[in-house]
Amino acid sequence: MDKKGQIIAVDFLFSLVLLALALGYTFRIAEANDYALREEELYMDLQRIGTASSDLLVSSPDFTCEINMGGTQYFPNCINESKFSGGCSSCQASLGIPTDYDFNITIKITGSPATPLVIKVPTTPPENIYSEKRAVLSSPANPASIQAISGLAQKEITLNVWKK
Repeated sequence: MDKKGQIIAVDFLFSLVLLALALGYTFRIAEANDYALREEELYMDLQRIGTASSDLLVSSPDFTCEINMGGTQYFPNCINESKFSGGCSSCQASLGIPTDYDFNITIKITGSPATPLVIKVPTTPPENIYSEKRAVLSSPANPASIQAISGLAQKEITLNVWKK
């Protein structure tokens, strides 16, 4: 019997096994890369929504202080806390947060250990959160004059956004 044929057959089988292992490893790496890419896209969407919502939170007339000086003037980075009364049921639309996302807002006096004011307590514990903090002036109601704004307390407002 010709032993050369047996060696070639064993070499061929061994090369098929190595090829199968190499393909399996390649597919595993491709799957891991695909998963990482999808996770990055989801986080980038979350970051985009969180940043845009945070900008609206400190600049939208729906949340900022207003003073009547011959016409209504809105002051960015001056939050009127009375506009959050009632649990902020219309905040999601005002902040431009899609309905398949959820959020909460926390207002805390800067440098104070006092318990922060939490607007809209989260209903389910989120897995991936995008959080953005802003330093603002905060008033319990609209200030009476432009001079009154300078006497307002500086607070830290935090917006947390996550996908439901």
